Amino acid sequence: MNHEEIETFLAVVEHGSILRGAQSLYISQSTATNRIQQLEGKLGAKLFYRQKGIKSLTLTPQGQNFLSIAKQWSVLWQEAQNLNSFENYTELRVSAVDMINSFMFVEVYKKMMKNHDHIVLNIQTNHSSKIHPMVDKQICDIGIVSGLYNYPSVKFVPLYQEDMVLVYNQYSLYAQTLDNRDLKSEDEIYLTWSEKFTLWHNRYFPYSKRKKIILGTASMLLSYFDEVNNWSIIPMSLANKLMKLNPSITYSLFDNPPPQRMIYLLINQYLKPDIQEAIQIFVDEIVSELEKNDGLTVLIENYEKVQNLIK
Repeated sequence: MNHEEIETFLAVVEHGSILRGAQSLYISQSTATNRIQQLEGKLGAKLFYRQKGIKSLTLTPQGQNFLSIAKQWSVLWQEAQNLNSFENYTELRVSAVDMINSFMFVEVYKKMMKNHDHIVLNIQTNHSSKIHPMVDKQICDIGIVSGLYNYPSVKFVPLYQEDMVLVYNQYSLYAQTLDNRDLKSEDEIYLTWSEKFTLWHNRYFPYSKRKKIILGTASMLLSYFDEVNNWSIIPMSLANKLMKLNPSITYSLFDNPPPQRMIYLLINQYLKPDIQEAIQIFVDEIVSELEKNDGLTVLIENYEKVQNLIK
């Protein structure tokens, strides 16, 4: 079989006759007939029913079976023809929790696009519990999470840790008194950061009372600081971002603070060799960006910590 025979077969099927199929390929009817006969001879099967006086052709059962094969052949042939035109790039699939994608790593992603255009980022947002199985099944190459789950092939490296702080409007009643009794539960914008955070929160704030609103993602937070007495407890890095977006917001530290928030990088222990260079570049950009952020304790110095996890 060759491409011309497959091409002719598909054209005859599409147009319903050898004549019209030949015309679509700008070849003679006899050339098309000859190609079909050669193809049938090589396959050892009749592909079309032929009846005298009837110009249209229909496929035999063998022709029907061969049609799907011919279509696949045509696609592969086209891809082979375009082989030299394919761009040489690596796709790096990153799945991270919302705060990372919406706030923390925006500049990292921009730098990757600007300085490393041979790497194409594929960014997804998921919860930590969903990211672990994605890394385990190699649906994504890197996971950035705030909680850890046990998957044997998934290895982790601590990226950074930071304090949790109280954010509030500088014109609120609490800002004038700094009395926790002026932090009303019904004014709290609540996010569940971790189980440890929830335990701490229930100890120092009445957990039985209603909240102003309970949010599932950090990216929603700014929209709900339009009332002067609203308050929330969030990571310091996020507080710094919010203060830039809304100058009326400020923050303070706790005397008995919540557990620090930890962020981890996940990779599969059996990392594909062709992706390791892209991950190294990505990790280096992460470290460079984290070191600029006040209030963070960076826990990873370079790519070597990641490399030690790979078999």
